[in-house]
Parts: sequence; structure tokens; C-alpha cells
Amino acid sequence: HIGRHFAGMGLPWSALSGMRLSLLFPIIGVTCLLPSEVSLSLWLFYALYLVQLLIWGSLGIGPEGGGSALSINPSAFIHYQEAGAFLALGALVLYQSRTALREAWSSLTHCVPRDPSSGAVLSGRWALLGFGLANGFMLWWVTRAGATWWSFALLMAVFYAVLIGCSRLVAAGGVMYVSHEFTARGVVLSMVGAGAIGAQSLTMYAYVWLAYMSDPMSLAMPQMMNSFKLVHSARLRGVAFTLAAGVALVAVTGFGLWALLVMLHQHGASSLADWPFTDYPGWAFGE
Repeated sequence: HIGRHFAGMGLPWSALSGMRLSLLFPIIGVTCLLPSEVSLSLWLFYALYLVQLLIWGSLGIGPEGGGSALSINPSAFIHYQEAGAFLALGALVLYQSRTALREAWSSLTHCVPRDPSSGAVLSGRWALLGFGLANGFMLWWVTRAGATWWSFALLMAVFYAVLIGCSRLVAAGGVMYVSHEFTARGVVLSMVGAGAIGAQSLTMYAYVWLAYMSDPMSLAMPQMMNSFKLVHSARLRGVAFTLAAGVALVAVTGFGLWALLVMLHQHGASSLADWPFTDYPGWAFGE
């Protein structure tokens, strides 16, 4: 804990009081297998984070704000820089994918048959149909509960940028998941304010966030993209993978929900571990 040596020095150096250095030999070994720009970024952006805290500290503002600058929180400011980077990365990936997206749209509108030799796990037509139906059902669900359609669309747009960014980083870095220090809900609230969204939409935000967005470890898209990568590299039949994934999804969902309900009714959620049984609802509605 290097930062403890700066704790009593006053600003700006006390802004580094949270700095830590870890020597984890398995991680060092894994980073030797990563592209150099990925392993560089693992420590370089942490160093840039600390430099920004020093700059704020030189202006008399600590990492969590305070003093005469109660409305400024440098840590939150840097986290929203991170959110902006995810939005930019998501837009860039979509732009790079414009040809594939155009072909998918053409296959949907002109009913172009799927090329069985492509190895794709899903045709563009079915991918777009599935995307539209899934989001259409969620939109119907939240609006029936009283949320506004535009607030849901705004939340999902930010969330999809996070999904695309995390998937790209997982695929490039060879890591299991990517954590981020902001929430899609928090970004939207900072953009338009809670008053504009309204109480009913905020209530549905809590449910949508809890189900799909609360934990970066539970995002399915990065793991699916790694699976697609393996299918492509091994030249496996994409259709076979899609069918196997569908069977697994139905089996896990059906058994998992049943087992969870049985366990909760037998033992009670409050008697089980705080994480994830009672922590998540508290986070979702406490904010």
C-alpha cells in the first residue's frame, strides 16, 4: 500500500493515498502472452488516473471533492471519462462493422439465403430479427409498467455501448471480463437528470439494471464473442453451435430459476450470503 506514505502530506500529494502496487506472478505470466499495447494499457491508464488526481489536488480538490468544491468529484469525473471512452469505442466498432450490418439488413429486407459455408453462428437476418424482438419485448414490458419509451431507449443505447466495448476488450486482451467504474444508469441520470426521467421510469431502471447490467462478470456478450472466435478458428459448423447454445440456454434457465426459487423458499434470502441475494436489490433501489 504505497499510498499510505502520502496520506498525511496534504494536497496535492494526499490525493495519492489510495495508490497500491501489486506483484502477482500469475498475472505477470499471463501479460507476457498479451499484445504489448494491451499489457501497456493495464498500468499506463492507472498512472494517468493518478496524474489526474494530482492535478485536481493541486487545485485544492481531493479525490472525493469537498471543501469549496462540493459539486466537483474528481473520481466521478474520471469515471465518466471512462464512460465516454466506451461510447466512442462502441461507435467505432459499429462503424468498422458497417459492411456486415449493411449485409445483414439486406438479408432481412430481401430475404437473401444464408451461405452454409460461411461458418457464421447466425445469419444476419435472424440476428436482426432476434435483436428487434428481444428489445421490442423489453420495451413493451417497461412501458406497460409506466416507463417512457425514450428513457428506456437511452438507457439501452448506453448499455449496448458498454457491451460492445467490453466484448472488444475481452477479445483483444484475453481476459475473462472487463470491469468499469460507472453504470449505464448513472450516465443517463447525469445526462438528463432524474426529474426528466420520472419515478416510474427510475423504478424500471432498477429492474433492468439488476437483470442485465449490474455485474460485468455476468455480461454474456463478451463470452459469446469468444465462443464465436473459437468456432471460426476451429472451422466448426456455426449452425451446430447455435443449436447447442440454444439447448444449453433453455436447460440452464429452466433448471437455474427453479433451483433458485426452491433454495430461497427453503432457507430465506436473508439467511444466505449478502452477495448476491440481498446486496443487489439494495444497490438497485438504494441509489
